[in-house]
Amino acid sequence: IYYHFPSKEKLLLAVHEEGVRQTQTAVEQALARADGDEAWERLVLACEAHLGSLLAGTPYSRVITPDFIRALPAPIRRTAVAQ
Repeated sequence: IYYHFPSKEKLLLAVHEEGVRQTQTAVEQALARADGDEAWERLVLACEAHLGSLLAGTPYSRVITPDFIRALPAPIRRTAVAQ
């Protein structure tokens, strides 16, 4: 892996960059579903997409936020994602 990334810091930054891209895409897709220009609806959709991306248990979220995700009991984690 160090053939492609000269250090663990560079690898982490590459993973973070990809995760940010994925989260941004999720938020943009959610906003595209909004009805009109209702600000509150857009905010709710953006927050849901952002939190869903971070708490979904994807490879990105496991790498970036392992302590946070592991610290939550399963029922609380499901509720947090649903909110």
